[in-house]
Amino acid sequence: MVTFPGQLPGLGGTTNSNFPVLSAIDLQRRSQELLSYSISDNTRKLYDTALNVFNTFRKAYYHEEKWPPHSHELVNFVWYLSYKQFSPNTIKSYISGLSYFCKLHNVHDSTQSFLLRKVLVGLTRKNPRAHDRKPLTLDILSSILRLLPTICKSPYESALFSAIFTTAFFEYFRMGELVQNSVHDPGRAIQARDVIYLEHNNTVPIFLRHSKTDQVGKRISSWISPLHANIPIVTAENISAPGTAYGQGGYFGSPVALNSLFSYLTLCLND
Repeated sequence: MVTFPGQLPGLGGTTNSNFPVLSAIDLQRRSQELLSYSISDNTRKLYDTALNVFNTFRKAYYHEEKWPPHSHELVNFVWYLSYKQFSPNTIKSYISGLSYFCKLHNVHDSTQSFLLRKVLVGLTRKNPRAHDRKPLTLDILSSILRLLPTICKSPYESALFSAIFTTAFFEYFRMGELVQNSVHDPGRAIQARDVIYLEHNNTVPIFLRHSKTDQVGKRISSWISPLHANIPIVTAENISAPGTAYGQGGYFGSPVALNSLFSYLTLCLND
């Protein structure tokens, strides 16, 4: 939790009786709320994890938690994570998280030391990343859509996941923009109010309220139209969960979590 030190200055001049009087604690709470919107939820979770792992490391090896950390502690922390088989990208993200906390508390940012920077370069060169990921092609998507009816538990589930995969493929959406992080954590998933089906031209405008490429919340709009004869637009009537009123909650009816989505995707790709 971030605190803002110091006393708030008094308001000079004549006091306006209509001016709302807020306590210093209330102003600090509101400032904290604004600060919480400066980074995404996922980034905050990552940085919190980095801080917890680093504090555990320091307790085990140095028996102290002085802040800011010394550069040699950070160098040894990098070696420790590498020994534990953490990827270079994860290690760099953890260091970025520690840098964020240094700046947030207005202390010296020891993550910018020359020694640590060189150690991170050496880590990357020693563990080059193998680019073994393959793009999802139209043929693969078509194969997934053909397999879903044989894998899913009901026609509703088949239509549901067909809509999600089709939307993500043609509109280049991240899965986290379409489905929830978990059943109880909606994350940045689109809601029913963000999607409209236009029957007269068979198109679906989608408004993303949150996106990785839209950090200030300007909203990104995307229009889906029939692009392939074998991949029709799935309307709201197809994907609203039985017994769920369309217009409430997530757009895909009952909550769809990332782990369920990836489970079905894995089954399709391994079939």
